[in-house]
Amino acid sequence: MKPLELKVFFINDETRALRDASLDCHITQNDIRICTFYDLGVLSPAIEKDGYQYTNLLVQGETFSLPYHYEELKRILNNHLKYF
Repeated sequence: MKPLELKVFFINDETRALRDASLDCHITQNDIRICTFYDLGVLSPAIEKDGYQYTNLLVQGETFSLPYHYEELKRILNNHLKYF
């Protein structure tokens, strides 16, 4: 597969402290970084209590949360993969 760059949520100091204190943390409080994927796995839609939608991507046993709506990410991946 050709490499694909995607935005990914990453835990930061603030969200780590909230989670360590067993407090709720909104997914958008995490940092966003660009990651390059050389392998893709399973997509799963996810939703916060307030209705914010994002997608989880499972790759070789690791789960990545991405700030894309499920249908948007499927479209991105289908466009990327159609050139193979």
